[in-house]
Amino acid sequence: MSQYLCDVFTTPEADLHRVSLPELAQMRGIPSSKQRLLQRYFGLQSVVLSHQDLIPMLFGPLAQMVDAHPDLMQSQGLLLYVRTQTHATHAGVDWLAQLAGQVGLGHWEVMVQTQTHCAGGLAALDLVQGLQQPVIVLAGEKCFHPVSANQSGAALGEAPVAALLRPDHGKWRLSHVRTQHLPQFHANPDRMTDTLRKDWEKGFGAFMEDFLRDTLAEFNFAPDQFDLVVPYNLNLPLLTLLARRMGWQDRLYTQSLPRVGHLFCADVFFNLAQVLPDTTAQRLLCFAAGMGATFSAIVLERSGITMPDDRLSHSGRTLCAVSPI
Repeated sequence: MSQYLCDVFTTPEADLHRVSLPELAQMRGIPSSKQRLLQRYFGLQSVVLSHQDLIPMLFGPLAQMVDAHPDLMQSQGLLLYVRTQTHATHAGVDWLAQLAGQVGLGHWEVMVQTQTHCAGGLAALDLVQGLQQPVIVLAGEKCFHPVSANQSGAALGEAPVAALLRPDHGKWRLSHVRTQHLPQFHANPDRMTDTLRKDWEKGFGAFMEDFLRDTLAEFNFAPDQFDLVVPYNLNLPLLTLLARRMGWQDRLYTQSLPRVGHLFCADVFFNLAQVLPDTTAQRLLCFAAGMGATFSAIVLERSGITMPDDRLSHSGRTLCAVSPI
């Protein structure tokens, strides 16, 4: 049975505080050399900051979701919070169950999934495939604290998202889901051997492209059969290069990346909240990547569209060779 994406809510961008790159550099102690790199090469202008603590931050879009779909309070379901960081938590308090109760979902099952990578939001959709009940995926994390690391080529932002999936109906059918791990890169770069780290740094773009081409081959789609491509918010030059190589220059959504920054595993859902209300697209490809190394992709098709008969039987390529574990 198919899953359907019914709605996605987030805090409106106008209600989030935007922190300019110079302000951010001062707050987080970013060296001027990295600031120039983020601004000139990676195209970053600002990141978003929520003035709320984690739980009230997540409450906003979750409450919006229940207000828009009040029948959820009468059904069983799963509230799944997906996060990247393992250290930013409320251990010892059943906070997610309490949050569910605040919006009338106290009878729902609750679960937190931590995969320590930024593809976790999309990878979580593998977990809910086949569930015969509504699922709300929550994401969004706090990062304006001293222990937050600034990723290479990225600046982290704070924005919450809530996405509702149902097994029976919805605006968008979740037609395909794929997640791939490259386990030889399981360690963070500073824990890798020099050889493996060089393989990762030099090969990441190729790994991403290989994953996308293999994914389209497995899904039996050609690159031009997507009306809109929605990636995660990381490494704008690489996304631009991939768009050129895949023929997606006119359909890749990257407009939010320079303004809001990298939102951990909430990126794609945040971007979907921006584009879905007004898009005329019939089929969307979404993808993300993270440490682990993990790549994940989904296809969303507008409910009721007719599947074409001329899809390619194969459009993949040979996997890149990498150093052995």
